[in-house]
Amino acid sequence: MPTQASIFASAWFKPFARWFDRPYYWQLNRERAASAVAVGMFCGLMPGPTQMLSALLVAYVVRTNLPLALLTTLYTNPLTYVPLYYCAYQIGARLMYGQWGHQMPAFPDFTMGHLGVELWQWLICFGKPLLLGVPVLGVILAIIGYILVWNGWQWFTSRHTNTGGQK
Repeated sequence: MPTQASIFASAWFKPFARWFDRPYYWQLNRERAASAVAVGMFCGLMPGPTQMLSALLVAYVVRTNLPLALLTTLYTNPLTYVPLYYCAYQIGARLMYGQWGHQMPAFPDFTMGHLGVELWQWLICFGKPLLLGVPVLGVILAIIGYILVWNGWQWFTSRHTNTGGQK
């Protein structure tokens, strides 16, 4: 991982160095790792190019490890977006309509001249459960990530301490 000094040596990031010069943004301990993973898991579900920016802003506010929060957002990628957003849609549909498996609207044909109208109607129908499901799924993933890192860190350190650092 790049160091704090190497990141802020860049002309692009140098103006921001004064905001990120606190040690808690760069420390890696059990509490900071667990909260950074939670931030990254939640922000990873944000739409495309906003994931890392939102993770940076949230990590800044909660004062957690910035590199790990940014790195954790990478669990979403072109292969995982569809299953994650389908799961989020199902959660939103369950919360809105009270049942699983609410039928997902068919993707429009996108005929020329009606593209905007068809897309807008599809988004209205599909968007409500998705807009509800994405933050709910983000919170669920953040809680799972936090618990796994918190307990995994404890398990690893207790195992390492009990064996005297030897395998």
